[in-house]
Amino acid sequence: MMKTGLTFDEYVELCLKPPAETSRDFHAAAEAERDRMFPMTKAAASNHLRSRGYDCRPPMLDMLIEHGVVSLSQPDIWTRSDVNAAAEHFDACQIFLPFAAMCEAMGCRYANILRAMRGESV
Repeated sequence: MMKTGLTFDEYVELCLKPPAETSRDFHAAAEAERDRMFPMTKAAASNHLRSRGYDCRPPMLDMLIEHGVVSLSQPDIWTRSDVNAAAEHFDACQIFLPFAAMCEAMGCRYANILRAMRGESV
């Protein structure tokens, strides 16, 4: 099955990483941002998942915990693996934001559309 939403690495590439011609300082800042993203609160995890194309709200994350899809090691502390498990579940259930849902209907990946919007070849 083709994954529609962004993986974490695609999120970093398409949303955090500056263009290649940008100064090294911007690249270093993007790497620092990536390194300090986790752990996240529930609200931050919800926002992050939305930026990856998933129609996620904080109560939905509570439901994932209640149904055993995600098991947090500490209350309201979302690790990268917790967030990725939520993303896998949303992808499997096709819970996407409208633009990502459009990609699903067209048979393409959200990452490919974002790359094209950035002027990159896909």
